[in-house]
Amino acid sequence: MSYYAQIESAEQVAAALREDGFCIGVVDPDAYHAMKEVLPGLLGLREGACVSKSSLHEFAASPYAFRWRREAGRKVESSGFLLGSAVDAATLTPELYASRYTCEAIDRRTKAGKERARELEERGVTVLKPEESEMVNLAAEHATVALERRGLVLGESYSSQVGMWVVLERVFDAPLATPLILTGMLDICPHRGDALLDLKTTSKPVGNKSLLGYAVQDLDYGVQASVYATLFEACTGEVRGRFGFCFVGTEMPCEVRFLWMEREQLEDYKPFWTRLLVRFAEAVETGNWGSFEHEDIEYTINAKEREKIYS
Repeated sequence: MSYYAQIESAEQVAAALREDGFCIGVVDPDAYHAMKEVLPGLLGLREGACVSKSSLHEFAASPYAFRWRREAGRKVESSGFLLGSAVDAATLTPELYASRYTCEAIDRRTKAGKERARELEERGVTVLKPEESEMVNLAAEHATVALERRGLVLGESYSSQVGMWVVLERVFDAPLATPLILTGMLDICPHRGDALLDLKTTSKPVGNKSLLGYAVQDLDYGVQASVYATLFEACTGEVRGRFGFCFVGTEMPCEVRFLWMEREQLEDYKPFWTRLLVRFAEAVETGNWGSFEHEDIEYTINAKEREKIYS
């Protein structure tokens, strides 16, 4: 039995937010992402007032570029992102993976091939190449085994794709210029214990702790862990003491490694993403998303470069 009720629609989420200020439940990943665009309107909030860790990450890099991509309908996606989504589906929602992905040899140079490709696209089915399908299946198998070794079995001891939404007029002690909906989706929500987890695919060799650590910093995974733990506590009243990332490599043989963050580290990230939320709310309220032109910088030769040019 699922730990959380099934979320069927944005209207259901909006009703819970109006009544309680928060909502939590198992949700289809595609539906979850689509809700980000419609929830502000359903609640009478400003356009674009729904924010997640991924949008905060983009906003921090460039508010102007973030807004431009949103208005132009350009998502930041890559082949790695698409394969990561396939691994997530195969591991966490196998029934969706079976209906939304296929491995076929399609010759788009032929009439039949073009028609088949169009048919699959209209059905929302992603075609994987044989080598991609092999990787996705092995990665999902290894991730599943690694989770089961830690007592985490899908549907029995954890729920997957658990959406969380909270309406904020202030974040901790900082008031917001306009109300925001802060949202996140837990990949792995154990039914008991002190942890929450997320499944991450990576092209980095998971055997290299340094490179894995750089990826965590570069992609703001610590911010994600802190935001998700905060959302979970706001929605359930439960305090989970640690957050884990199950990293699975997208290079064969798809090795797995867990990385854990303790409660003290999650607390350390809060001031950073609080400042980002304050800035985000100001941009939503004022419509000022900055300029396409960044400030000038003065280049400084670092120690490694000095050693190269002066040795």
